[in-house]
Order: sequence, then C-alpha cells, then structure tokens
Amino acid sequence: MYNGKELYDSKGFYDRPDMHYENSISLIDQLDRHAPLYTVEETLNFAFQCKHRNGRHIDFRFEEDTTGNRELAKRADNNNLFVDTFIKILGIDHVRDTFVGNNDIRGVSGGQRRRVTIGEMLMSDSPVICGDEISNGLDASSTFEIITAMGYIGKVREKLQVISLLQPSPEIVSLFDEIILMARGQIIFAGPVLQVESYFARLGYKAPRHMDIGDFLQIISTPDGSNLYNPPPDVAELRPRPYSLNELADEFRKSQLGNRIKLNLRRPHSHVWGSSYGSAEIAGDVAAPEYVDDRHYKFKYQNNFAVCFWLNLKRQVTLWRRDRRVVITNAVKNFIMGISVGGVFYQNTDVTSILGVLFQSMLFVMLGGMVSAPAFVDERLIYYKQNDANYFGAFSFVFAKAVSRLPQASMSLPV
Repeated sequence: MYNGKELYDSKGFYDRPDMHYENSISLIDQLDRHAPLYTVEETLNFAFQCKHRNGRHIDFRFEEDTTGNRELAKRADNNNLFVDTFIKILGIDHVRDTFVGNNDIRGVSGGQRRRVTIGEMLMSDSPVICGDEISNGLDASSTFEIITAMGYIGKVREKLQVISLLQPSPEIVSLFDEIILMARGQIIFAGPVLQVESYFARLGYKAPRHMDIGDFLQIISTPDGSNLYNPPPDVAELRPRPYSLNELADEFRKSQLGNRIKLNLRRPHSHVWGSSYGSAEIAGDVAAPEYVDDRHYKFKYQNNFAVCFWLNLKRQVTLWRRDRRVVITNAVKNFIMGISVGGVFYQNTDVTSILGVLFQSMLFVMLGGMVSAPAFVDERLIYYKQNDANYFGAFSFVFAKAVSRLPQASMSLPV
C-alpha cells in the first residue's frame, strides 16, 4: 500500500471546502454497471441531464445570455445534440433503442456495453478523463476502435485523457501521445511513445523480435525485466548487471525526460484556477498565466434537489413498469393472498381477528420486500458509481426510490 496526495494545479482537491474540484475528473472504471432495462440512449440521456443544469446544453450562469446563444441552446436541446453526437462517434447508433442488458436480461453486446460505459462518463464537461483498464472483455479490434474514438474526442473537446490498458497491441500503443510506466508506485518512464524504446535501449534493455512494445513495457516494470537486459559491450562494461526497479526510477529522474518534468513543475503554469490565483502577481519575466474559470466547480451537483428527485423518480418508475415478470408476479401474488385472507376473515367482527388481518397484511408487505431485496444488490453498485460521480445526492435517490415503490406496495392488478 502506497500513500500520497492528489494535487491539481498544486492544489489539493479538498483544500478548499467551497470548491468541488473532484468534478473536474471523470472516471471510467472496469465494470459495466448500468440499469439493464434502460436503453442505450436513455442511459446516456440520464447521465447528460444529471451533469448539465436542468438538462440544457448551455448554462447561462457562465455563458453570455444573448439571443444567438439562446437560439443555439434551443436547437441543441430539441435535437438532443450532445447525446446524439456521442452515440454516433462511439458507434452505437444502431442499438440506441436496445436495452443495455446484463447477464440475466438480453441487451447489447459486451463491446457495445463498454462503449455505453465510456459514453456515460463523457457526458460531463470534466477536462480530465481517467480510464481504468477500459479494454476488459474486449477484443483487440474493439479496443482499437474505442481508443481511436476517445483520441478523437479528446482532441476535439480539448480533454486530457489518462488511460490504463491490459496488454495493449502495438497498434493501440501507437495511438497514444505519451506513456507513463510505473512499477510499485514509482515512475520509470514518462514521455512520448516514440521515445520509449530508444530510452530503454540506452539503458541496455531491448525487446526480442517476437515481442511487441506493449508486452515489452509490461515485463520491464516487473522483476522479470532483468531477463531483457542485454546491453552492447560498451554499456556492459559500465553496467554488467541489470537495474533494479528503484534504480530504473532513479535513472529516469536523472534523465532528460525526468529533468523536463521537474522543470515544468517548478515553472508557473500557463493555465491556473482563477479563484485561487486571480489576484496573484507573477514575478520576473514569466508570462502572465491564463486564468481558468473554475466557477463550474462551486456546485457539487449540477441540479437542485427537486430536479434530482424527479430524474430518479422517472427512471425508477420506467424500470419498474418494464420489468413485466415482477409486475405480473406481484399482481397474482397480491390477488391470491387478498382472496385467501378475505375468505378467512370474511364478516368477522372479533377484535382479535381484525388485528390478525392487520398482522397478515403487514406480513405480506414484508415478504414482498424480501423477494425484491436481491435486485437492490445490483442496483447498489449503479448507485455507488453515479453518486461518486456527483450525479445526485443520496437523499434525492432514496426519496425517489421510496415514492416509486408505493404503487408496487398497493398494486392488486397488472399495470
């Protein structure tokens, strides 16, 4: 276990309680956690509405409120421009009306579901996107297409993307601008992808002919990397034994690439947070920085409680109505139980019997809740992902969930 501190522009995420800099980063995790009975387009729509104030394409708290901007916003909203564009870029336009599905419910394929996961996190305006082994479960062709699409999105929308991959092919490695190679918490290379092979060749490491660059880099970062140490005679005289991981990290810090990083860290950045440095003076002949508008991060959630509640309520009711098996089963169960209890206590005025009816009614409600409890386990994982991404608050979700369960508790006939 390694300890550390996350800094963004030399500021910790939680150094200022009035700012929520965690919203500046979107995380694409390894698991595809989605509501299975929501379609592809509905899943992305829900993410867009949660991460944009009132589901509008232009937030006039930060943009100039002009007639032209309002006309652009209206046309974009009517055409669902943001969601529609990303659906087409990610190559899932032909399945936009198909359920996302899971292991129990038939839906889109695994590769398409992975694209939905990526698209969901791209719905926010976060300038930084982190992907945690986003190629899990995909073949090399699908991974290549996804990384190509993400590279295009990153360049067009000017987003920094940090992506970790499991055993990438040489074609996929070539799509990246830079590579960061880490081993046990230490950086042993960070620089342009075109320089990585020549850098390690100077240290005496060279990949065999049958080994591609991705496998070579992964082996270098493990203790087995010593087997790849095969320096030329002049290097072998100075360094007869392979480097340890700590020594590789030291060599990188002393290299030209490592010194370049140190220099950039010491140099004032050209883009800084406006609220933190707006009044700061830049000494010397350093050019004045460009102050980044960070007013977007003063709000943990983009929508207020009422909007978050309504978005969650609509989703919960939609998912409940589409689960036909549960709806029909509950209706039949409640009908049979109602007939049986009504027949037992029919025209009975005894106080004890009335209490028995109340007990039986509460018992049936409790049993119905127990039957539906397993579904909450999968839904909990979806909630954790969306709550961590600041889609909505916990209370708005729980309140909407409770309200959506009221028709189920009193239902006697199929909806």
